[in-house]
Amino acid sequence: MKTPPPLSSCQLDEAPTDAMDGASKDPVVSEEPATPSRELITDDHGRALPTQSESIIELLAMPGAADIDFEAARCGIAIKPAELE
Repeated sequence: MKTPPPLSSCQLDEAPTDAMDGASKDPVVSEEPATPSRELITDDHGRALPTQSESIIELLAMPGAADIDFEAARCGIAIKPAELE
């Protein structure tokens, strides 16, 4: 699949219908320097995207972390009692 050239946000704002028509064939990308890009896709294209089978918890898990030796240093915060009058 050949990727179409990106559109500027001005081009996208001037001709949104053309961009949506183009998105029915291939994804349409809108890019501007120093800003996040946007991509227009159809529902069918979106459903065809691969799905993540693992949850965020599974992705952040550290198997074998129990094997790591870690000893936190004691915190030297002095606590003084409140002066109530």
